Amino acid sequence: RALLLFTCPNRASFTLTSSMVEGHSVHRVAAFHRQRLVGKAFTATSPNGRFTAGAAAIDGKIFHSIEAVGKNLFAFFGSNEHDRVTIHVHFGMSGAWAVFDENDDEIPEPSKTNRLRLQGHGLVADLSAMTVNWSNGMNLYQEKRAKLGHDPLRNDANPESLWTKSPHRKSRLELSLWIKVTLLDQETFTEQKYFLKLVCILMFQVTNSNALSLTRFGNIPASCFSAGTRLDPF
Repeated sequence: RALLLFTCPNRASFTLTSSMVEGHSVHRVAAFHRQRLVGKAFTATSPNGRFTAGAAAIDGKIFHSIEAVGKNLFAFFGSNEHDRVTIHVHFGMSGAWAVFDENDDEIPEPSKTNRLRLQGHGLVADLSAMTVNWSNGMNLYQEKRAKLGHDPLRNDANPESLWTKSPHRKSRLELSLWIKVTLLDQETFTEQKYFLKLVCILMFQVTNSNALSLTRFGNIPASCFSAGTRLDPF
């Protein structure tokens, strides 16, 4: 089971567990880190020695920004594009990027899986994940992003590009089948929870109309993921 540990600005740290660190959880990690880490420079080390070069590359650099794409997390360091370092994180079945406040929390000893520790500004952030890669510049992000499908939780998701491939003038049965295949294709919608995709399918199946408009198609993923995150908020 995956363990995620968050620290909110106005409350103590709290933990949550999940059988898998899913896409909407990764988006929440990114949102918390934008509040706590982005804009600050940290001392970076690799407690277990498996990310020594990457830690050295970002040591003392500004944590510039962070993005989630499905289950993939991209952290960018450096004050400008000429100084940029990209880190790619995939939590896998069990992972965490925990943030502790040195004034309020007991800072744990690094674990055997602790690949990266950021420390500074009264904060300690420990990263443990299945995959942690790095590169200078933006090439790592661009290469990974090109292989990932649309993330319905991102503002740049483009249902219109998928709509052009849809059999939207076909029968309801053909439309339903195409929706199922499309939503379950990881290269189409990147690595989101399967039960949420099934909710999308059910929403379409209960529709009385055979017609499928671009607006309706574009709203299906957003509506379902909104409903899903209310049912499973982390």
